[in-house]
Amino acid sequence: MIIRRSYPKARIATKLNASGGISISAALERAEAALETVRAECISAVDEKVRRIAALARALDEGDEMYDLANEVFAEAGAFGLDEVGEAARSLCDLLGSNGAHKHAAIKVHADALCALRHRDIHDDPERRQSVLFGLREVVKRYAPDVTALGQSQRT
Repeated sequence: MIIRRSYPKARIATKLNASGGISISAALERAEAALETVRAECISAVDEKVRRIAALARALDEGDEMYDLANEVFAEAGAFGLDEVGEAARSLCDLLGSNGAHKHAAIKVHADALCALRHRDIHDDPERRQSVLFGLREVVKRYAPDVTALGQSQRT
């Protein structure tokens, strides 16, 4: 018996190889321009989520809403160059899922760090942003032993 395998061509591959289409660099430029049109609105939304996380932390409400907000901040921050904010939000997600004995204090520190990272004095200074992340790593080491490093968990 002869088995013949055929693989249909993907439409995207056909379009990418077609002549007369848009170049990759032009497509990237268009995407960047489109992103710029919503930058201010999206960063404002990230800032509002950070404020809500801080309010939840003050109220000791560490439930699903805080996790969902931190996860959204993590997902959105990177698209707009807020890498440290994204790292801190990811660490907060890991911390919320940890079993640390004193994690309430660590969660408050994370909320404060997220606010600090969005403050102009720290936002505009890469060295200070890295110092905030270093401090968060130390807090995580101390109060959440099952979270090994900022953004990395031992849980499987």
